[in-house]
Amino acid sequence: MSDNAPPIGNASRNASDGRYDPAAQPRVCQTCGREYQGHRPSSYCSATCRQRAFRARRSQPVPVASLRRHIVLDVLYECSECGERYLNGRRCENCNRFCARVGAVLPCPHCEEPILLADLLTALGQEVPDRL
Repeated sequence: MSDNAPPIGNASRNASDGRYDPAAQPRVCQTCGREYQGHRPSSYCSATCRQRAFRARRSQPVPVASLRRHIVLDVLYECSECGERYLNGRRCENCNRFCARVGAVLPCPHCEEPILLADLLTALGQEVPDRL
């Protein structure tokens, strides 16, 4: 075989031939700390240690800064036929029709009754966005 021949199949040009290399420096496993002789650049002595390291990385909690926080508001719906209002219910139970969306609501801190967010903002003198 000549030196200019292309690699066979998926073999790498720089891959070792799998023989023991006595000049190679012993390595230390990052998981168990055991010394091992490897013919490729690696960090772990075995597939078991590699899997343990992966599971240890995966079990660490996700940083809080990367979590997206969604505030879910309740929505008030009103039936156009009978005028009944429903909290997070889009269908009227009496008429079996879809209800019109009135707006987002917040619970009253005193009585837990739903208050329209648009009404609360106008009472505070704030501008009300088009879609709440």
